[in-house]
Amino acid sequence: MNQAYKVQNGHSNYENHKVISNLTNNPGQWGYGKVKSLRTDVPKKQADNEILKSLPGNILNELFPSMEQVYLNTGEYLYKPEDVINYLYFPETAIISDFQILEDGKTLEVAMIGREGVTGIASVFNSHSSPNWLQVSIPGKALRIDSKTFRQEFLNYPALQRLIYGYVNHYIAQISQKVICNSHHSVEERLCCWLLMIADRCGRNHLPLTQEQIAGFLGVHRPSVTLITQSLREKGIIDYLRGRISILDKTKLEFTACDCYSTTRVM
Repeated sequence: MNQAYKVQNGHSNYENHKVISNLTNNPGQWGYGKVKSLRTDVPKKQADNEILKSLPGNILNELFPSMEQVYLNTGEYLYKPEDVINYLYFPETAIISDFQILEDGKTLEVAMIGREGVTGIASVFNSHSSPNWLQVSIPGKALRIDSKTFRQEFLNYPALQRLIYGYVNHYIAQISQKVICNSHHSVEERLCCWLLMIADRCGRNHLPLTQEQIAGFLGVHRPSVTLITQSLREKGIIDYLRGRISILDKTKLEFTACDCYSTTRVM
């Protein structure tokens, strides 16, 4: 572990700032050390990831013997900065948040990856370490493949290259839009946009999320999230119980969200 990361009293510190409570020096606690394997014989027709579903059959036949379906739990870390990227993950029902840590110890999400995309893509382009933290924000299934195996298949098939290049373009556009959103839009607009993006990417409106999680990914204080969710609940737009938020009226939620949603949405 990089010396910038230290663990004291069960909390992780980055440059002397406490940032994450469940990060430890034990590699077995990292996501890639404890993800739950579901099956190694995944039927190609059951792959619920848009990149994989768009591939020609002959490429899928090459990839799938090397793929494993895993279950990712909330809060698990797939990579941290400077980690070697051993696997690429193709989310099916899970959502992965790509985030950075600010100088004051706050976290801020720069992008999210769901069933439209793939994590660890930097390894395909000879950048073998992660630039950011990647954490599971919504639990669920994903397909993973060894990065060396995937890179070889990437070099062999132009059709796979085109799909990955297209996704990289989408990913860069999302990061660019996040910069604008974080700088110019209100916390309420950003929160509504974020909930819509999550719902699109996992395909459901009942989301296992806490207000503390949302505050962390938006880089704001939890009381702000509490006030906004109370207001949205009173308007009949969302409802929430402990550890779960439900979108009741998506049309009104879109109306309250910033225009960034139309740019970053996944159909």
